[in-house]
Order: sequence, then structure tokens, then C-alpha cells
Amino acid sequence: EEASDIIVENGEVTGLVTDKATYHSKNIIMAPGRVGAEWVGQLARRNNIDVSQRGIEVGVRVEVHNEIMQDLCSVIYDPTFFIRTSRYDDQTRTFCTNFGGFVALENYQDFVCVNGHAYMDRKSDNANFAFLSKVVLNDPVEDNQAYGESIGKLATLIGGGRPILQRYGDLKRGRRSTWNRVRNSYIDPTLKNVTCGDIAMALPERILSNIVDGLQQLNQVVPGVANDETMLYAPEIKFFATQVETDDNLETDIKGLFMAGDGPGVAGNIESTYGEFKPVLFWDFNDNASFSDWSTTSATINFTGNSSINYYATASDPQIYRTLSSNEAFNGSHYPYVKIRYRAISGSTTDGQIYYGTNDH
Repeated sequence: EEASDIIVENGEVTGLVTDKATYHSKNIIMAPGRVGAEWVGQLARRNNIDVSQRGIEVGVRVEVHNEIMQDLCSVIYDPTFFIRTSRYDDQTRTFCTNFGGFVALENYQDFVCVNGHAYMDRKSDNANFAFLSKVVLNDPVEDNQAYGESIGKLATLIGGGRPILQRYGDLKRGRRSTWNRVRNSYIDPTLKNVTCGDIAMALPERILSNIVDGLQQLNQVVPGVANDETMLYAPEIKFFATQVETDDNLETDIKGLFMAGDGPGVAGNIESTYGEFKPVLFWDFNDNASFSDWSTTSATINFTGNSSINYYATASDPQIYRTLSSNEAFNGSHYPYVKIRYRAISGSTTDGQIYYGTNDH
């Protein structure tokens, strides 16, 4: 059953039309996924809901052996690098690093792409990450979604209905990869449902140039990432160009009509590892402590008095701490605990951890 349109009366949504039936409801959530981005954009325009274009990101999924990323990922689980390419001065970035992860097939209606993920209880010998170049069309063409889809369709045509796999060394030498060359490499690809070929036949020259330039620059920070054996899967495309206008509750100008997910462009990077918290309540070690006694990492705080601190995370792994002064020794019997109360008001949250030390903190 496929949704086709909504029913609107006096500025309020009243129902949904599909290819099989009509349903009546005062509230509807539109979550068509990336594959439905163009459809939901057209639906919004028909109903006079503002839609903007934010651009797309096009590139490859890079796969290397775990030892290349081990030192970095042991400190930061999902490191992100932004690189300014030399030739075109474009922004290229890493995204969605999966240490011990797997490259995955991503099916759209008319083409295929790649993605990556990791399991808690099953690990591979490889690490993968997206390497993406930002594309923003504005004059005379503004349809970033259609441009990305055309790249996906061409790559699928070249790959015979499958993603394209190429060794980085073969790409630099201007030759297609073969299964024989891949099998003789140090890296065993985690996605086998691919066609060994030449991604230069599928990706625009500008994007391909950014990928090669960017990997060479990234190799200076992560040695080995630009080895000949590095595997490149294409295409990886992030469709978030279409952004339907909503309020903070994801409700549109039509009452009762809500948007969710990547399709309407309201869920980019939704799986964040931090959120915004308030309040976080501390009963301080020292009732006379002031705001300046506290330090933060990836967070901001407001000292409200009564030993209470409002605490807002601004990045992953937020921390708040206070170093005891030289005349303020920690006394476990006198200060047996610190009370903390928090409430997530935005973002995604994971388990929190509380550390204390009897020497310095």
C-alpha cells in the first residue's frame, strides 16, 4: 500500500489517501525515508508548505584494515575530519566510522548505494567510513535531489545493478579493479555483493578529484588510509537536500501534519552521542564553591546558587569537573556522595558515567 496524498481542510490535516483506501485522522506523521524525499517535497509544495534545498553529499565508503584506525578509534569512536581540497576548494569530510564494522547495501527504488554499520557482538577485521564531498546547486539548477539520483542511477548502470568496488591503488593508476586483484590484497571486503570496476566511470570528475585529494591529505593524519589496498565502494550519497519547514515540534504549517526522518530533511545525524541536558543538579563538595571553581569539556554551565548547576552538552563526551584546592582535602566520610539529577530535552542520550578520585578531583 502506497501513500499518495493528504486531505487538508481549513488548514488542518484530516486524512491520508493511498492507492488502496482513504484514511481519516487528525494527526499524520510523514516519514517516507530518503527514497521519498522528492515525493514529500512535492506534497509540501502542493499544500503551500515552505521547502528549502540544503545540498547533498556524494562520495564513497572507504574500508581499511582495523590496524589503520585502531589508535584513533581507541580514543574517539567516531572521528570526523573536514578537509578543504586543493584543486576545487571544496569541503570533503569523513562520516560514520565503524571500527570492526561492515559495509552494507542500501537499496533505493531505481538505484543502489552503500552505507556502513557495526554490531555490538560481531566484529570484522576492517574499519569503514564514508568519505563525502558536498554538492550545492543553486544557479540555474537547484534540484540537488535529482542530481544525486542521477549519479546513483549511472553508478548502478555501470555496476550492473550492484555497487562498484575499486582498490585505491587501481583508481590512482587509472585502471579498473578485478576480483583477482581484490583477492590478492591485504583487505578482505566485507560487502561481496558488488561489481569490481572503475568508480571514475560513475562519479563526476570534481567529486572524484576531491576524494583522491582528500584521502591523500587524510593520510598525513591517519597513516595508511591511502594505501593501494584501501577499498572504495561507490556510490555513497546522503540525500538531505529537501528540507520541509517545521516548528520545534516537527509540525508543519498544516495543523496535525508532522515530519520525521531523512526524507523531509529533519533528521540529519540523528544518532548523535550527546544531547542537551537541564538541569544537572550538584551538591558541591564545598558549599562555598563558586562558579569559577568548575571546569567543563564539551559543555557549558550556569551556576544558580544553592549548589546547583545547569549543564548543557555541546559535543560528544561532555564532562564537568572541579579540582580541589591545596587546602581542600577530600574527606570521604564527610562528603560521601554527589547527587545528580538530569533530564534530556533534546538529542539522543546514552548511559552516563560518574568518576571521582581521592587525590586530585
